Parts: sequence; structure tokens; C-alpha cells
Amino acid sequence: MPQQPSSGSWATGEVLRFGPFRLIPSERRLERDGAAVKIGDRALDILLCLIASAPEVVRKEVLIRQVWANLNVEEGNLRFQIATLRQVLAEGSAGEQQFVATVQGRGYAFVAPVTRAQDADQDFDAGRLGAGHRLPMRSARIIGREHEVSKLSEDLMANRLLSVVGPGGVGKTTVAVSVAHGLLETFNGAVRFIDLAVFTDASLVPRTLASLFGVTVHSPDPINSLVALLRDKRMLVVLDSCEHVIDAAAGVAEALFLGTPDVYILLTSREPLRVEGEVVARIQPLDVPPVGTPKNAATVMHFPATELLIDRLSGLSEEFRLLEEDIPFFSEICRRLDGLPLAIELAAGLVHAHGAVETFERVGEGILSASHHEAEAPRHQTIAAMLDWSYDLLTEPERLVLQRLSTLVGAFPMEAAQAIGAGQKVGRQQATKHIAGLFAKSLLMVNVYETKSRFQLLDTTRCYALRKLRESGQLQQASRAHAEYLCEVLEEALANIDSHDADCDWTELNIGNVRAALDWCFSADGDLELGIRLASSSTAVFLDMSLWDECKNWTAKALSLLPTEAVGLQWEMRLREAFGLASMFTEGVKASHYTELERCLAIAESLGDRYYQLRVIGALIIYHHRAGNMASALDLARRSAIVAGAIGTSEAVTLSDWLLGISSHLIGNQREAISFGESAAKPIHASVGNSTIGYEFHDHRVRARCGLARSLWLVGYHRDGVAEAEKTIAEAIDLDHPVTICIALIWTAPVFLWNGDWERAERAIRDLLRYAEKHSFVPYAAYSRSAFAELKIKQGMISEGVETLRTYLVAQRGVHQVSTAPQNCTLAEGMLQLGAINEGLTHVEAALQATIERGGSYWLPEILRVKAALQSQSPEYSAFAEATFLQANRIAEEQEALSLILQIAMSTADHRIRIGAVEGAREILRSATSRFKAGQENRFLSVARDRLSQLEMQSARRTS
Repeated sequence: MPQQPSSGSWATGEVLRFGPFRLIPSERRLERDGAAVKIGDRALDILLCLIASAPEVVRKEVLIRQVWANLNVEEGNLRFQIATLRQVLAEGSAGEQQFVATVQGRGYAFVAPVTRAQDADQDFDAGRLGAGHRLPMRSARIIGREHEVSKLSEDLMANRLLSVVGPGGVGKTTVAVSVAHGLLETFNGAVRFIDLAVFTDASLVPRTLASLFGVTVHSPDPINSLVALLRDKRMLVVLDSCEHVIDAAAGVAEALFLGTPDVYILLTSREPLRVEGEVVARIQPLDVPPVGTPKNAATVMHFPATELLIDRLSGLSEEFRLLEEDIPFFSEICRRLDGLPLAIELAAGLVHAHGAVETFERVGEGILSASHHEAEAPRHQTIAAMLDWSYDLLTEPERLVLQRLSTLVGAFPMEAAQAIGAGQKVGRQQATKHIAGLFAKSLLMVNVYETKSRFQLLDTTRCYALRKLRESGQLQQASRAHAEYLCEVLEEALANIDSHDADCDWTELNIGNVRAALDWCFSADGDLELGIRLASSSTAVFLDMSLWDECKNWTAKALSLLPTEAVGLQWEMRLREAFGLASMFTEGVKASHYTELERCLAIAESLGDRYYQLRVIGALIIYHHRAGNMASALDLARRSAIVAGAIGTSEAVTLSDWLLGISSHLIGNQREAISFGESAAKPIHASVGNSTIGYEFHDHRVRARCGLARSLWLVGYHRDGVAEAEKTIAEAIDLDHPVTICIALIWTAPVFLWNGDWERAERAIRDLLRYAEKHSFVPYAAYSRSAFAELKIKQGMISEGVETLRTYLVAQRGVHQVSTAPQNCTLAEGMLQLGAINEGLTHVEAALQATIERGGSYWLPEILRVKAALQSQSPEYSAFAEATFLQANRIAEEQEALSLILQIAMSTADHRIRIGAVEGAREILRSATSRFKAGQENRFLSVARDRLSQLEMQSARRTS
């Protein structure tokens, strides 16, 4: 019988190879041909389980138990993940090799051969740093640069910060990409290539770079956030085409060099960055045959420039033959082009079309007559002259297509080229033919990114074509086509995201194109209505990439220009939702943000869009939870139930239950919270997860599970509450979304604190602080420090904890309108233990007043308990203590919060002992401790029972 599979029993550094794939289980990293492969945690766990038992069949129930552990999931979840796994593996196999076989009625088996080896370098998870890292395909042959590539690799590894500098067209990017490919193995696939040519605004570089690395930026300094994320990572970052955003690129490069000891930075630029640690490597043109070189093939092929020309001609036509009579012309062409690879590549297309002699003649004429380029450096004149001639030899339709393609930024798919290349004079089918012609003439490049082909205009060519587009008077028409295309793509994506299978990678759309189109739309010559439409449809891109400030700026601009006829329609609805959410994330909780979301809800109601109503209600509830308005949140949650009932789908009702569960918990209705929250612990069917109905849908589920854990603990099911808290954290980590993980830790850490498990509480708080600092979640980081302060007070380090809490509360004033009642209550308890009774009463009264003003809270009994304990110690207020204890107990009874009743009983007993009412102390402790079921023991219940035993023993001695 085969050993039961496990996804976690692999040796550190063990490497598994199958087909084109390389799998490192200890790092949970899958690579294909050296590049990281995006794969979900569940699919990866299934793959590991199957390989562990290969080639034996693994039964379905065993896979479910191993992969989902204690979660209750159905077989449909397994089938979905198997399908996902097959899709991931099929991307590299082109359907030629089967990896996972289905054995009907039994389960699944991994059927491909697997080899095992050891890999020494294990300190980086190459698949975890988000989008934007795709390395372009390496040229099949790097002619004349082999030694340079080797030397640059050595220099980079020796110095960590290397700038490849040279004129336009000299081949800097080609060399850098070759270096990066050569170092893939050295960095275990952790190589990130970022094309800075797509940026038109240098100020956007830091924040967008941070976002592309997966940093959800909430701070004004995104580069510090990026440095924090990469500080303990080993990787190579390639920044290409730095020259036009050189100051921003220099800031990023220097910060990474100084702040990340094991991150290596390779840059390409027309000039050095002049930053600390930079080593400059200047790339020279290719060697050309000197005048007088023997005119034979064997000789000229020793010179890289002519070798490149002949190589490219061979690639353009299988029928190409090197003729002796052409050799002197080829040599002279390369000399006149100064050995610049880009110019030579353009010349190859011209030789293919017009022959060596005519190309030789035209190259000479073109360069000698390039008077309109005379202000440029000689080598730039050469490129400009070649572009002039290449352009002159295009057909008129090809020129039109090239001009229109210049509106596209960065890499783009064929669909974009077809849509934008076509125009009034060129149909879509014709555009496709002309696109192929531009590629054949080396004016349009093709790169492969993660198996997907993308066209791209070299920066030099794009600038040239854009100038021609302006001169033609067709810039407005082409820019409009560009913006309309983006609107159509984004609107289709928003419609398709309703599907559970939809996995929209917004980075595929290229954020640079969205920015460029928005810039044109809102310019003096643009189209404002089209800009408003694009701003509305692109909100999901900016929100998904956590570009909050940009989202806020574009939506604010669009809203300020919204025409009367668009008021109250879908455009305004999307814009106000995005503006409200982006503002809440960047500015904290403010009434103006609530107004935006409320207006959005009103529009959704007027349009009869119930799904959107449910979505916005969820966002409004989050707002109220942050602000401490628990009664208002519960009212909205009940409203969500009405909307969900009208929708009538299981997913809508499920989401409403989650909103009701967490809101019921926070207001203090713990039994209702458990009833509603239990749905969050059930398996999610495929239909549930529809992104249309819920902002951060899974966040709502995680919040509901947090509420369930807390409610279970509060009603006295300590063990169950702790277990649910652990499952919730595990699920949040499984989702691999930093915000969701932080939410889970923020809401579950108190369960461990309440339970007296200091070690587990400290671990949860440290994890929270680590995630918060890593992703610059400033409010979350601040909260984690307040939680540490509470832990210190609980552990007896009173002075230190009190000082930290004081600092936290001062910092919160006027910054975020979030509820600080729990922290004020904890601070008051610390004051009690320090004997600072009056100051403690001041803080507890602030907490009490804020809680009552906001409609109550699950924590109200605890606030009253602390107030009563302070009163008990005050000569001035001790007479009021008993009444306050009774009030706290009454509210805790109404909430059925047995664990709070126990805390109140212990403090009440202390008070009664102090005033001589020992029997009353014994009675209240006996009543509270007797109500807990077996198996729910914790630190405080044990203390209470020990105290009761001591009182009963004392009573027995007095009686005897």
C-alpha cells in the first residue's frame, strides 16, 4: 500500500523535474523553462500530493483531506482545482504530454516521469511578487556580444548595481535581456524585467513599480515599502530604458541598492544614473570591416556588424544566398550605419525588399541628406536617416498603420494592433496584413511573455511614428481609437468578471495605455465624454493594483466633469464607489467618503441594480465597523438581507448572512452572530464568489469567520472559538491577499488575548505587524502596536504597555475617525493596575461615551467592568461600584456573553471582598464558573475556579 501523500514532507532544497517544469516543494515554487509559473496554493498542494504517491492513484477523499485539512469542502472544489492544475501544466506542454490522469471511480494519478535533485539556494519564493516581472524572450543569437554578456554578468554579480549605457539602437536591451536570462538559474527564477519606456510621467514610477511587485501601497513613500518587501529577498531587478525618467529610476535603484543587501539591479540607459554604488558599462557599436578588408565571405563574417546583417537576411528568407558580388556593398552598408544593430536590422529589411546595391545607394543618400537631423549626435542621425528611408519605402496603408500603432504604450496583443491600426482608409483585415508587413520590415518587434506573443514598437521607432502621426493631422483620430479600444476591453472584462472562472489580470491591459488614453481624453484636444467613460471602466484596474491615489485623482476629475445627462447612471455609480473606496483607504474614515458611497447606493437603487446595491452596502458596513458605528452597521446588514432576498440567489443570501453575522457580533447579539456566521465556515460552491456582488468578497467571508470565532469564545465556547480563529487565519493565508490576512489577524488576535494564550497572541500580533510593514498598511501597523501594548499590560509589563497605548491614542486623534474605545478601555485598566485611578476613569468614560453614542457594542460590558473596578478603588466613587458591576453583568447577560460574565464576576468578587462581602463574592464566582461546559477551560476560568476554591476553604475553616 503506498504511503499516504503529503504536500509538506519534502526535504529542504529538494527539486522535482518533469517535462519542462521544475518544482521546489520547500519553497512552493513551480517554474517552466526557468520562469516562474503562477499557480494557486490549492492546485500546488494537489500537485505535491499526486507527485508524492506517483504513479499510484490517490483517492479523491484522501486528496480533499490532505489539501483542505479541517475545512469541509465538496468534491466539486477538488474537480475545479484539478482542472486549474491541468490548465497550468498544459501551458508548457502544448497538449503533447499528460501529467495528471483521471481514474474513473477512484481518483487521480501523476503519470509523467519525475526526477529528483537538490538545489542549494532556497531563500526566495519566485511566484509571490505579483505581475510586471515577465522577462522578454532572449534573441536566438546575440551576435558580437557574447564576451560582453559574460563580462556584464560578472560585473553585476560583483557589484550589484550595473548600468548598461549607450546610444539609442546600440542594443542595450538585447544585451540586458541576455544577461538576465543567463542569471535565471543563479536567482532561482527570481528575475523581474520592467520596461520604463511605458512611463510618460516620472512621478508615477515609484508607486507603479511597488504595485507591480505586489506591494499594496498605503504610504506616501512607496519605494520604502518596496525596499521593506525585498529586504530579505535574493533577486535580480532589470529596469530598461531609464533615460526619460532618469531621476525616478535613480531613486528606485539607489534605494534598492542601499536597502536590500541581496537584490541586484541591472539598468539600461543612454546616460549613467550617477547614484551610489553604480558601475557603468558602456556598450559600443558592433565592429565593422575596415576599408580595404578582403572582399570574401570568410573575412567579412569575422566582423559582428556584417555577420548580423547576413544573419537577419537569412532569417527573412530561406532562399537567401550570400553572393560574392554583394559582399562589398554589405561591408559598406555596415560602415555607413556605424555598426549600430538597430540600423543594421532596418537595413536587412530593405536589402530583402530592394537588393544590396539599391540599399547601399539609398543608405548613403539618406545619411548624407539627413539635414533635418543635424542637431542630433552622429549616431542618432544614422538611426533617424534609416527610419526615414524605411518609412519612405512603406506603402501608404503601412504608414497609416504604423502611425496609429504609435499611440500604444509598451507591449500589446494582436487584437489591439488590429483594432487601433485599422481606420477610415484601412479596414481591420487589411490592417492585419500590414501589421505582418511592418514586422517583416523590422519596424515592429515581437516578444514572448510567459508563452503569450506581444507586439512592441521600439522606443525610437515609436517616437518617430508618433511624430509622423502628429504631422499627418490624424493624432486625434488615432488617440480616440486607442481610448475606445481600451473602453471596450475594460467593459468586457467587467462584464466577464461575473463568471466564477474569471481571473482578470489587469496588468495584461498595460496600465501605461490606460494612463495615456486618460491623459489624451482630458486634454484640451481630447474627448471628455470618452474620458469619463474610460475613467469609469478603468476603476477596477487602479483599485486592483492598489493605485489608490491615481484612482482618486482620475475619478475626481471625471466626477467634476460629469455631464447632466450622465448623472444618476452607471458611470457616476462606478466613479463614486471607486472615489469613496480609494479615499477611505488613503485618508482614513471620513464623513465625505460615506457620502460618496451613500450616493453610489442611491444610484444603484434608482437603476434597480440589486447586485451593485449589495456590493456597496458591504463597503458601507466596513466603513461603519471602522468608525465604531455598530448600530448603523447592523441596520445596513439587515437592509442587505432584504436586497439579497430580492436577488434570490444562494450567493447573495450567503453574503448577506456574513454581513449580518459580523455586524451582530459587534453590536453584541452573539447568538445571532453564531447563527449567521456558521455559513462562513461551510464550503463555498462554485457560484459563490461572484465578484459583482461584493467589494473584496472574500474579505467579507473572512470577517464573518472572525466574528464567528469571537462570538463562540464570548458565549463560553473557548476551545471552539480558538479553533475557528486558527482556521480563519489559515484560510486568509491560503487566499494569499495581504489585506485579507491582516484583517484576519486583527480580528482573531484578541481571541488569543482573551483566552490568556500570551504566546499565540504575540505570534499573531507579530505576523500582523510584519504584513502591515511589508505592505505599508500604516493603520494596521499602528493597531498591531496597540495590541502589543495590551499584551504587555496583560502580562504585567504595565508601564511599558500604558506608554505605548498613550502614544497610539494621541497619534489617532484627527487622523482616522476610527473607534478607539477598546484601546481607551485597555489603557484605563492599565491605569487601574498602576493606581492612577482618576486618569483611568477619564479614559474609561471616553470609551463609554463613544460606545453609547455609536449605538452600543459587544465590548460595552467590559468597559463598564473596568469603570466599576476603578470606582471600587476610588474613595470618591466606591459607593457606585456595585451598581456599575450589576449594570455590566445585566448587559453581558443580554448579550449571552458568558465569558464576559466570568470577567465581571471576578472583578465583582474582588470588590466585594474589599468591602467585606465575602459571601457575595463566593456566590457570584460559583454562579459564573458553574455555567461553563466541560472542555472549555482557559487561563481565566482556571483562576476563577481556584479563587472560588480558596474562598470556600476559608469559609469552611471559619465554620469549623
